[in-house]
Amino acid sequence: MECLFFLNKTVNRPKIPDLSQDYETVLWRPSLFKIKPAGLSWRPFAIWWLFHISGIFKNRRYAILLIYQKGQMIHHSCIFPKYSRFPFMDKTDLQVGDTWTAPEARGKGLAVYALTLILKDYANDTNVWYLTTPDNTASIRVAEKCGFSIYAKGRRYKCLGISLLGNYNFSENDIL
Repeated sequence: MECLFFLNKTVNRPKIPDLSQDYETVLWRPSLFKIKPAGLSWRPFAIWWLFHISGIFKNRRYAILLIYQKGQMIHHSCIFPKYSRFPFMDKTDLQVGDTWTAPEARGKGLAVYALTLILKDYANDTNVWYLTTPDNTASIRVAEKCGFSIYAKGRRYKCLGISLLGNYNFSENDIL
């Protein structure tokens, strides 16, 4: 599957958009007994917690930014350190992915708000990556509004015919 690899190298961070007071934002971080945020399923979050606890993630910055409305979780964006799925990243890099917004909350700027907050907290001392498919125009717009630009076009590769074991990568010829 073809993927676009966005990289944020913007020195001037975008202004954090205003968000209605109806929303609550939480930056969740795992610990020994905090495996997943409330409202999210065990799969895949328990696996990512295990990666964090066991040191499979190459740094300790795994987190999830959550947005709630009236106590209901309506958006999450995961912040992933380097691991085997992202071999192109440096040890200190982060990748924002597994971004989801509830269908009834889409089009309200929640993904832009979340990504801007993540950049504010993380992008001063590391590269932040964002991956999406070329046909996901909403995701591409979110990345561009937050100061990302396309770094490369690459692919999602399977390992032993299994997507779950595969990775996302690009070659030198894929860099734009």
